[in-house]
Amino acid sequence: MNIHKHIFVIIGLLLLSQKVAGQVDSVYTGEPKSKDGKKTQAKTDRFKSIKDKITYGGYIMPGFYSSRYGNVFYVTANPNIGYRLTEKFTIGVGLNYSYTSLKNQSGKYTQSIYGPSAFGRYKIFDRAFLQVQYNKLNQPDYYSGTDKRIWVDYLYAGGGYFQAFSDNAGIMYSIMYNLTPGRNSIYYNPLIQIGFVAGF
Repeated sequence: MNIHKHIFVIIGLLLLSQKVAGQVDSVYTGEPKSKDGKKTQAKTDRFKSIKDKITYGGYIMPGFYSSRYGNVFYVTANPNIGYRLTEKFTIGVGLNYSYTSLKNQSGKYTQSIYGPSAFGRYKIFDRAFLQVQYNKLNQPDYYSGTDKRIWVDYLYAGGGYFQAFSDNAGIMYSIMYNLTPGRNSIYYNPLIQIGFVAGF
């Protein structure tokens, strides 16, 4: 299936679930009603301005290990910023960058991988969430036998858990699955992500 169809289907399902959730009667949600039977929208300090709806976060993971091919150093970074459409549904964009260095007796080999990303996150419980994520990465074509670089699409779906260490900031753990694997995919399923987020 075309990757754009994957994206439209998943985003559509998220929006539909949000619409259905918003139609649940206050008998079940516990929201107050006005005298004429209409729901009154609770306005908390958290949602008084656009600024309060902004989330930001990401992760940076350096590492070093030895393999049969040599000594490997790597660092991966993914800063992102999001906007909370509702209290439960957040969309956002980010950047991905990965640097790897392999050093052995034959010399030193380095590579960089980079590209934009976008995500949609829906809170199903107070701390648990579902997420879809789209990355478009510029990376080496490992099967060309040359230094050619190509753009590769990655569409992930999964979920995770948010562990707070302040009112609205904390550590986010997620497990994602690549729905569009290919021979040039650099990540294996599942992809485990651990990062920081503020504004959850």
